Amino acid sequence: MAMSETWKQQVVIDNWAGAGSNIGAEIAARAPFFWARCRPDRPSTEHRRRAYGVGAQYDAAHTKQAGSVVPIRIQLQDYFGTPIPNESVQVAAVSVTNSNTGVTLVPTSPGATQPELFFSTLDTSSFTYQIKTTGYSAGAYTLDFVVVGDPLVHHAPFQLR
Repeated sequence: MAMSETWKQQVVIDNWAGAGSNIGAEIAARAPFFWARCRPDRPSTEHRRRAYGVGAQYDAAHTKQAGSVVPIRIQLQDYFGTPIPNESVQVAAVSVTNSNTGVTLVPTSPGATQPELFFSTLDTSSFTYQIKTTGYSAGAYTLDFVVVGDPLVHHAPFQLR
């Protein structure tokens, strides 16, 4: 039975052969969208943005002084771990969560260094957010952030003493 008949929707197969299927896998990984579900028992025409991998470029285990500014530096990566150039995406802070209590706070930065909660860019593939922790108590926290256009919320942990 053909997939179109089974799924009751049009199916297009784009077969990219070569390099042991690595060429096709790389094209799929770099594609801006993927099918949310590709199962005959759950046909769907939904699209979802692909998720990004996040590489921490800071020491999350290093405890900072409460009241200080904590720099969170990250790198976005594709499926293969290749850095994604930062001119093609924006990263925005959403909240700061106290991991001990579950209380969420609005992230703030010193001065006007992070306008509209956007991470700043350091080089061609790194992003940073300077969290002002004035008024925070000692404990474990996460900076919760999104890549603009991708609904997945990422978390960058940090510790205060």
